[in-house]
Amino acid sequence: MPETQRIRELFSEHLRYIRIEKYKNMKEVIKYIDMPYNTYRSYEVGKAIPTIENLVKIKEGFNISFEKLFEPFLQDIKIDKEFLEITSNLKTIKTNDDHWPTIKKVIQLCYQAVKNNEKLSKKRDTSN
Repeated sequence: MPETQRIRELFSEHLRYIRIEKYKNMKEVIKYIDMPYNTYRSYEVGKAIPTIENLVKIKEGFNISFEKLFEPFLQDIKIDKEFLEITSNLKTIKTNDDHWPTIKKVIQLCYQAVKNNEKLSKKRDTSN
């Protein structure tokens, strides 16, 4: 699947999820977002990706942060940040520990296994 199609699908699913949390239907959303119904609908059904201006309108209309709006795209970044934080904390251990290279390798292998498992789960989800 092309990357832009995957982005459109992921964003549209998330946008629909956010809308359902806050509003009953798409027509109700339009009262709060300054854009035509068909434009908003094209984002929610995955036919288009919003412009920057429309992303701002959606964010403001839903009264959410950009972090919430882009949550599906930030998950991998959060995982990576958590991993970096863990490893930086563990580096304080390594100063007087002869086993640090082994500990580091085990942590890296565990992290890679988690990432591979996430990719496999995503493939299974899309094939069902």
